[in-house]
Parts: sequence; structure tokens; C-alpha cells
Amino acid sequence: MPLPAATQWELVEAAASKLQPAFDALVNQAAQAPVLHNDDTVMKVLALTREQVQAAAAGPR
Repeated sequence: MPLPAATQWELVEAAASKLQPAFDALVNQAAQAPVLHNDDTVMKVLALTREQVQAAAAGPR
């Protein structure tokens, strides 16, 4: 049964208020954590690629 966007929002908003304390606790925990670095580079690591080719050519050990 299709629900209008406004109805969906009202249902989610009612549930979200119950989850707000858990969300706040997670934000607090994340703020106290050490720095997390994320590398989203899409380039291939050429040295690793060469190693993989050589390992494949050498066959199973």
C-alpha cells in the first residue's frame, strides 16, 4: 500500500524521538575516539598490482 511522503515522515519522526538518546550516546562515543583516517582513493596501487601478477605467475605454493 503506497504511503504519501508526509505520512512516512510522521511515522519516522515518531520513532526517531525514541532513538535520540542512543544516537546522542553514539555521537559522544565517536567524539572521544581516536582519529580515524579513511582513504577513498580509487587509484590502483601499482606496486601491489605487480606483486599480484608475479604471485599469480608463480602459481600456488
